[in-house]
Amino acid sequence: AETVTLIEAAGGKAMALPADIEDVDACRTLVRQAEAAGGGRLDILINNAGFADFAPVAEMGMDAFERTMTHYLRAPFVLSQAAIPAMRRAGAGWIVNLGSQDALPVARPYGKHEKTRGYHVYAAAKAALHRLTQGMAAELIDDNIAVNLVAPSTAIRTPGSDALMSKKFPTEDV
Repeated sequence: AETVTLIEAAGGKAMALPADIEDVDACRTLVRQAEAAGGGRLDILINNAGFADFAPVAEMGMDAFERTMTHYLRAPFVLSQAAIPAMRRAGAGWIVNLGSQDALPVARPYGKHEKTRGYHVYAAAKAALHRLTQGMAAELIDDNIAVNLVAPSTAIRTPGSDALMSKKFPTEDV
C-alpha cells in the first residue's frame, strides 16, 4: 500500500497484486494478472522479493535453505519464464533482478563478518542469480528484452531487514 501511494503521489498509476512467490502456480498467475492489469501488455518485471534467515552452513535447517533458494533463485526464474512470452508479444521488455554485493568473491584474510554472519547460502543464491541474469541477457537480446541486475553495495535498512543487522552494520538509505 505504501508503494502504491508513493507512485500515485508522484503522478503514476499503480496497483498491488499480492502473491505467494513460494508457490510456482501463484507466480505464473501473478504474471498473467499483471499483464491483464496492464491492458494486455507487460513491459517490466522487477524480481525484488526476499527472505533471509541467516545461519552458519553447519546449523542451517533445510527449510531455511530451501526458502532462501526459492526466494532468490527459483522465484525470479519462474516469474521471468512466465513474463518472457508477454514481453515477446509486446516486442520488448525489461527484467531487473535485485542482486547483492555479497555474491562477489570473499577477500582473504577473512573478516569477522565472513566467519560469523551466516549469510553464505544467501550469497550463493545471489551469485547464482547474477549468473542467471547474464545468461538470460544473452538469450533475450535478440527479442529486445533487456535483462539487468542491480546490486546494492551495502545492505539497505528496512523494517524487514532491521532485525537481521546490528545497529552498527553499515547500510545505505532506502
